Amino acid sequence: MSALPRITGRLAVVSCVLGLTLALGTTGCLIIPTPGIHTGYARTNVSVATPQQFQPGQTTREDTLLALGEPDAVAADESKLA
Repeated sequence: MSALPRITGRLAVVSCVLGLTLALGTTGCLIIPTPGIHTGYARTNVSVATPQQFQPGQTTREDTLLALGEPDAVAADESKLA
């Protein structure tokens, strides 16, 4: 009768070790599908006539941003927009 509790105790320890190993080994492996960043609809507000809205030396950066919206990329020093 004393062998049964000892086997049960070992089984519990082994089960806990295996469970923890499985839990720690599978963290971060869950893949959640998300839509792509580039949807193909970028800059649909830009047409052939768009450049005619802007006059060099007169149109400010703010006017351009208001007309075209937020840029896709900005340089670290904010000197260039894309």
